[in-house]
Amino acid sequence: MAALALLIAVTACAAGSAADPDGPSFTELLFVTDRADRSDDPETPRFGGRRGPVVHGRCEVRFRNIPLTDGLARALDTHIPTEIRNVHRVATMPAAAFDSELQQLPPERPIVLFVHGYAYGFDRACRQGAQLQRRLGEDATVLLFTWPSDGNPMDYGSDRGDAEWAALDFADLVERLNAVVGPDRLKIAAHSLGSRTVLDALVRLQLKNGIERLADHLVLLAPDFDTARFRALWPLLAPMVRDATLYVSDNDRPLGVSESLHDMPRLGQAGGAPTVLDGLQTVDVSPLGRYHPTGHEYYRYHPAAGEDFIALLLGRADAAERPNTVRRTQDGKTWYELVDRED
Repeated sequence: MAALALLIAVTACAAGSAADPDGPSFTELLFVTDRADRSDDPETPRFGGRRGPVVHGRCEVRFRNIPLTDGLARALDTHIPTEIRNVHRVATMPAAAFDSELQQLPPERPIVLFVHGYAYGFDRACRQGAQLQRRLGEDATVLLFTWPSDGNPMDYGSDRGDAEWAALDFADLVERLNAVVGPDRLKIAAHSLGSRTVLDALVRLQLKNGIERLADHLVLLAPDFDTARFRALWPLLAPMVRDATLYVSDNDRPLGVSESLHDMPRLGQAGGAPTVLDGLQTVDVSPLGRYHPTGHEYYRYHPAAGEDFIALLLGRADAAERPNTVRRTQDGKTWYELVDRED
């Protein structure tokens, strides 16, 4: 069945690239990176997996639909690409111009500061960020922070070190955004190993500044972070955000590998009962199944998980108010399970 699905998807991709009657669309995305530029030409930067100084810029991603795959993913109950995405253009800008652009946005528009996970090269990170921006539309502005991941699944060790190293630059960025747009508009979302960048940065800022709210919402998606360490740090972190949401799953294969490597459970794993703490809403996506082979990027690939994540970013912070959640209680602890109402 998997081989058949792959064959259908490849055939549809080849046909769809030429058959899309609407042609490509383009989405621009603001980014901040501490990747080194591998290009000698400042007009055409190329960011790789080495560490470098902080750079600000904009990337433009081109999207082209694959019409023949519409509805196929639902029929086969698995993820099948429905569009082709590629980075069309990258440009850098001075930090002052970057800040000025943020200040010119409508004052009520949220800023979603997104941090990707492990094995994300620069282009892949831009494609992911642009996909999120396109889903949010004019209702929010995505700002991608992309740390120097090698983009190679075999380089977990070096990616882990780089994600932790990038916490210094991320902490500086959060402080600056508080001065530029204020904490009430800032939502911080981190996936997988990117959660180490974010959480280490917040701890650093808490120790530096004391209890101070720095963001409206913190969202941790499949965080590759030591569960026990997070429990110990949470009293320090909780006052820094108005709301916080943790997404977990039993079907996450990469986190299972990480647990074996560290010999400790990961925060993004559901386990027998997911991590539940005061001031943190936990959403267990396990009932949705794996859907994608890794089960690690459900917020991108499963429609119900993606819809829940978008609704959260657009202001529905309480999981009880979102349409696909079911309240669960055990031993006095309450969390939410995410279900697919279309099933």
